[in-house]
Amino acid sequence: MSTVTMEKMDEVTIIPMGRVAKINSLDSDGVFIEGREVRLTSFQMTRNLVTQELFETVMGYNPATSNALSSFQEKENLLAVNNVSWYETIVFCNKLSVMLGLRPCYKINETTNPDAWGEIPSTNNVLWNSVVWNTDADGFRLPTEAEWEFAARGGNVDASAWNFSYAGSNSIDEVAWFKDTSNSNVHQVGLLKPSSCGVYDMSGNVYEWCWDWFSRIDVGSETNPSGPKTGTNRVRRGGSWLNYARSCTVTYRNCDSPETVYSNIGFRLARSSI
Repeated sequence: MSTVTMEKMDEVTIIPMGRVAKINSLDSDGVFIEGREVRLTSFQMTRNLVTQELFETVMGYNPATSNALSSFQEKENLLAVNNVSWYETIVFCNKLSVMLGLRPCYKINETTNPDAWGEIPSTNNVLWNSVVWNTDADGFRLPTEAEWEFAARGGNVDASAWNFSYAGSNSIDEVAWFKDTSNSNVHQVGLLKPSSCGVYDMSGNVYEWCWDWFSRIDVGSETNPSGPKTGTNRVRRGGSWLNYARSCTVTYRNCDSPETVYSNIGFRLARSSI
């Protein structure tokens, strides 16, 4: 197995946060709805989606179902990884953290060692659903839904980009591989325009798993919201190469059972600023 380096991961984009994001809008979707006040403490998010190369380096296999399209002249190793379940992402996060000398975030049965968790489930699993996130750990993890949307909207509630329909633009063609432009395939990461805080592919290419169990978003005041303790489906955001434009907006919410594997679902990484 190859050694993971920060260079192979691409640079980590630090998104400076730690303010109250009180939104006065007419949005009925997404996390930042009218009447809701959210405070996010600072965190980091990878500039790019996890690639097939990085996933295989960490996990020892490549689950992806798509190859590079010669007509787009893309590098196959830099295609976004797809066909990944939510369960696989938490194993990946802990393994990568250990490789880089960081403290793993996720614990099942009182251990952070994924090898002790047993085989990654292919059906819904009560034990794996009980995974605990240690918010004091400095390792890699999935973003919360609130963190994901904040980054997709550019990280500045006072900027005009905050109200863009897509991550970085009101024109989907500038920022997203979606049904009309993807040629029915996943694509190399980082080729289109990023969000205004420098994060690529937050609209389109592949859906991105988030930490949260899916639930209704209510008004009120919250700090670092991360969803309910239990649920049925985990959040995924951003739309994909398979979807029409509406699913690629920064406020559109979707979800799936954590064992779900689809050719249009991948993920990106976050870290807490410890």
